[in-house]
Amino acid sequence: MKLIFLIFLILLVFIPNTLAHQPVMDMAPRWEEGYGFQVRSEYSKVHKQINKDKSVSTDPKQVQKVHRTWLEGVYTFKRWLRTSFKIPYISKEKTILENGVYAKKTGKGLGDLTLGLLLKNYTNLGSKTWNWAITPSFRLPTGNTSGNFAVSDGSFDMGVSFSTSIETEYIFQFYDLFFWKNGRGKKGANEGDVIGLDINVGIHPYHQNLNNRGVFLLLDMSLRHQNQGQQIGNVTGGTKLFIGPIIMFYQRNWMYRLEYSLAVYEKSYGTQFSRGNKLSLGAGVTF
Repeated sequence: MKLIFLIFLILLVFIPNTLAHQPVMDMAPRWEEGYGFQVRSEYSKVHKQINKDKSVSTDPKQVQKVHRTWLEGVYTFKRWLRTSFKIPYISKEKTILENGVYAKKTGKGLGDLTLGLLLKNYTNLGSKTWNWAITPSFRLPTGNTSGNFAVSDGSFDMGVSFSTSIETEYIFQFYDLFFWKNGRGKKGANEGDVIGLDINVGIHPYHQNLNNRGVFLLLDMSLRHQNQGQQIGNVTGGTKLFIGPIIMFYQRNWMYRLEYSLAVYEKSYGTQFSRGNKLSLGAGVTF
C-alpha cells in the first residue's frame, strides 16, 4: 500500500458535493489498479422559508428534513485515468401550509446514479505538487420518482468539472469549477442548470510516519447558482453560499471526515425552504 496519497487526503463535500468532488476524498488512490470506497451521510432540518433573499416564514410547524447517505467508489486504471460512481439513499419529508391546512409530504428510496471519468495530470516541484483535472460526468435516472416529495425527477443530466490543487507539506489548496446541464424529467420536472465553485484551503498540522496517521484542518467555501426550474412539486433555482470547517483524520488506508456547513447567503426563485445548516460525516478506505 502506498502511503503518499494519505498526505494529501481532503474533502468529501455536500450536497451539493455530488456535483463536484470525487472519491476517495478527491485524492486516492494514486496508483494503477487501485480502488476504494467511501460512505458519507448528511442531515439537515429547517423551518425557515425564503423568497428571493428575504425570510418569509419561520413557522415551527412548517419543516423540511432531508437525510442522504451516499455510497461512492473509484477505480484507477492509470494515475491519470480513473472512473467513479456515486449513488445515494434519500429519506426526506416536509410539512407545509396548503389552503389553511398543514400537509405532510414524504419521499424515500435510492437516488440517481452518477458516473464520472477523471482525467488528471500531476506535476512535482520539489516540496510542492500540483495537479489539474477534467471530469465529465453523467447522472442516470435510476432514482425513485414516486410520492409527493420524490427523491428523483427522472431526468438524464450531464456535467463537467475543472479542478486544480496545490499541496505542500503543511498547506493544501483545492479549487473546483463545475457545470451541470439538467435534462427534462417526469411529471413536468425541469430543474435549472447548475454552475458552482468549491474552494477548500487548510493546514496539515500533524503527521506521524510510523502509523501513517495525521490530521487536516480545512475551511470549505461552496458557491452554487441554479437557473430557475421546476422539480416534482417544488420550485427550484437560486444562489447559495456555504462556509464551514472540515476536520479530517487518517490512519493507514482509512479516512474519516467531519464537516459542518453554514448557509451564509441564500437567494431563491419563488418561495422555497432554506437549505439551512448541515452536518456531514464520512469514512473511506482504499486498496
